[in-house]
Amino acid sequence: MITCVHPEPSRLMDSYRHAHPDFSLNTVQPDQAASKPHRGDFLSIIFAGAMSLILPGYGQLYNADPGRAAWIFLIFCTASISAIALVSLLVPDKWLIACFVLSIAITLLTWFISIVDALWQAWRHPVAERPWQTTPLYIAVLLIAYLLVFKAGGGYIRSNLIESFRIPSQSMAPGILRGDFLFADKRVNCPGCSRSLQPGDVALFIYPDNRNLVFIKRVIGMPGDRIEIEGTDVKRNGKSLSVITTPRSGGRIEVVERGARGVYEVEWSRPVIDKLTFKVPHGHVFVMGDNRNHSQDSRVIGPVALADVIGIARQIWLSVDDSLDIRWGRMGKTIH
Repeated sequence: MITCVHPEPSRLMDSYRHAHPDFSLNTVQPDQAASKPHRGDFLSIIFAGAMSLILPGYGQLYNADPGRAAWIFLIFCTASISAIALVSLLVPDKWLIACFVLSIAITLLTWFISIVDALWQAWRHPVAERPWQTTPLYIAVLLIAYLLVFKAGGGYIRSNLIESFRIPSQSMAPGILRGDFLFADKRVNCPGCSRSLQPGDVALFIYPDNRNLVFIKRVIGMPGDRIEIEGTDVKRNGKSLSVITTPRSGGRIEVVERGARGVYEVEWSRPVIDKLTFKVPHGHVFVMGDNRNHSQDSRVIGPVALADVIGIARQIWLSVDDSLDIRWGRMGKTIH
């Protein structure tokens, strides 16, 4: 039997090097592997701009600059309309519209700068694609931004702090008109809330007969109150709310009433013929529209449960009439 013995690999290498002095073996380590070619072509530039159009900072992430992407996205979120709506709760009413306009301007400017910066970065300073730049990462970032930051964060603000509503009818004229867009302060009528509901407040509540609808009416009576309506005079616990009554053309009657936070104006097209009396049960409020003869309120639907009151109207931020013309004079009007 013949047995073949192979020399050890290291000895074979040494003998080969001795016979060939010019031989050299360069080993390439995994971390020294050549990176992917640098970007900078037309397609990558378009991709960077398009991704920033989808989400501010997204294009910077595509350009392998996560730090810049995070800062741009943070500025965008801070200046967003939801953020300024939150700020509007803290600023005086006279500054609300200015802050709102400033928010829109900063939001759009940040978005524009994000797109331009992403295009410039992809064109002038292209970098090699990083190993972490994968499709699953891009999808995850987009879902986190929209579902957690925008949807969840915006949902919390709308549910607990402030929300915008559009008025679809004339039931609250003359103070609030159809086509008004207003902010409602939702920090009211709940444990730990900063405000309590008071007579005269313009409340937004869930309509008892259809809980998918939100109605807006003025609070006239609180739990346990006795409400009397005779002619155009409304009394709460025997005390008239009327301050001034003024007849107008066409049989209209304007009445200035007083609430807990100040006076407001209501309108009657005809007075009540028979005296009406209501007893507000505990846990409920009595509400009426300011357009007294054209309002479906507690005289029809009964008292509204306190638990269904979701906010108090604060200020009009936009008003559009039936012809789609903007009523500039109503923008910024505080609701009394």
